[in-house]
Amino acid sequence: MVKKLMSFVIVAATAVLIIGGCSNEASKTKNKYDDEINQAIKLENKELQAPGVEKDIESIKRENTKIEVFEKGKYIRLTYEIRKAEFAKPVYEVDEEKSYDLTSSTLVRDKEPTYIENKDIGSE
Repeated sequence: MVKKLMSFVIVAATAVLIIGGCSNEASKTKNKYDDEINQAIKLENKELQAPGVEKDIESIKRENTKIEVFEKGKYIRLTYEIRKAEFAKPVYEVDEEKSYDLTSSTLVRDKEPTYIENKDIGSE
């Protein structure tokens, strides 16, 4: 009985360490791009406030936006529902001063993201 209990404790402890290590690594990656993502969202919210923008939303939030980071932060693509069943997919590029500017989506067309959040938003 004691052997079975010890085996169970060892297996459980190992599982906790493995799961904790994996989630910690994902958390490190997310935190690595937090400033860049927040800057891109802030800029996109300013774009949404421009006169003439047809939209069903006032602003985007991180939890309702698919976020893709390319080339370790050089590009960030945001995907969100701007109108019913219509998704906007702006791309931001970092400049020499470490700030982002809206750029062409063709720059990330054939690239694989190095980081993704909320991957199911805007999926077809």
